[in-house]
Amino acid sequence: MGVNNGQWNIGTTKVSTGVSMAGHYYINSQIALGAGVGMYNYDLNARRLILPLFGEARWRMIKNYSSPLISLKIGHGLAAKIILLAWWIKREDCL
Repeated sequence: MGVNNGQWNIGTTKVSTGVSMAGHYYINSQIALGAGVGMYNYDLNARRLILPLFGEARWRMIKNYSSPLISLKIGHGLAAKIILLAWWIKREDCL
């Protein structure tokens, strides 16, 4: 079952897992800019891995380190299965 808007097949609803991390530079006590990388598995059966590279902007709603925040991420995802397979083959050649 997929989501279709009439022109494009947007995707299917499935369970995915992933992790990402980013480093931030705080311009002031409320605004931060950063960059990050992650690894997401959008299809557990096919092992389709995506490596997102992104920039992030954060705004704290209150001047407190434990306050809620608004985050905007913009980036690009790379097919990680190909990258990891190439790394593994290169590693095997070196042994």
